[in-house]
Amino acid sequence: MIVDLSQLDFIDASGLRALLTAARDVESAGRILVLASPSSSASRIFEIVGLERIVAVMPSIEAAVASLPGREATLTSGGRATSP
Repeated sequence: MIVDLSQLDFIDASGLRALLTAARDVESAGRILVLASPSSSASRIFEIVGLERIVAVMPSIEAAVASLPGREATLTSGGRATSP
């Protein structure tokens, strides 16, 4: 599952907790959560709290799609990932 963070301007402890909970829930279902396109301030927060050691963080949607294991996925014009 890819979470597009490109419109995220601010994140606090409750937002971080929500991302960690989502990652845990997605992983318990046998999937992975990838965070994509965080702002520089969000990336800095993720670095400070060590989130990148727990959840994959990619600089773009395209990089996030490419990071998905065992899947050949492409992006639609709306930025949504599809698989064959």
